Amino acid sequence: MFQLLLKDVDAVVYVDADAVLLSPLDKMWNYFSRFNSTQMLALVAEHEDPKMGWYNKQSKIPYFLPLGLNSGVALMNLTRMRQVNFTKAIINYEHTYGRKLAWFDQDLLNIFCRFSPDRFYQMDCSANYRGDHCAARHVHPNSTCKFADKHGVLVLHGSKRHFYSNPTLKAVYQTFRTHDLKSDQTAGLLNNLTKNLGQAKGKSPCRNVSQIFLKHIQELVFEDDVH
Repeated sequence: MFQLLLKDVDAVVYVDADAVLLSPLDKMWNYFSRFNSTQMLALVAEHEDPKMGWYNKQSKIPYFLPLGLNSGVALMNLTRMRQVNFTKAIINYEHTYGRKLAWFDQDLLNIFCRFSPDRFYQMDCSANYRGDHCAARHVHPNSTCKFADKHGVLVLHGSKRHFYSNPTLKAVYQTFRTHDLKSDQTAGLLNNLTKNLGQAKGKSPCRNVSQIFLKHIQELVFEDDVH
């Protein structure tokens, strides 16, 4: 657990290895300023639409209502976690529900937030945008991340191998994978990403909202031009 390993660290932004940041990290860090005096953990909902939900249909544990939480991106106030003995609570939940856990750490965080909602802050879906948010938009329009449709994606999470199976999300992943971040050429990154999204082959409902993956990078380029 981070709060035990990083004893001198106050807070962290955690992202899964299959995630790409499409905005400056300080935009994620700003969520901490929205915490009240008791909140110490921030996550995004697992789904937006009950028809697409997993927890509300298959889960055998007490999950965070109404549709569960995804642990691929998490903000943690480690100081507060240490103060309330968060680790002990998680271990107790593992002992109680161990055989019923399907997604392990994610399930344990769901249980914790279900029983301690005052410790939890829910981020909007742009902070952990997944292929499910756009892949089924024609069948289940309510599954879309409406906040990201308007404001853009902060973090793109390639869960369920969407960075390999979804042409649009694959284009984003491959652009970042091949871009020389040390060069700090934000305009070049934007040009390459725009081109690769336009050339993405294969059918993908996410193609229709490809501009949401560009928005925050466009803002960075504009700021660079102004300065």
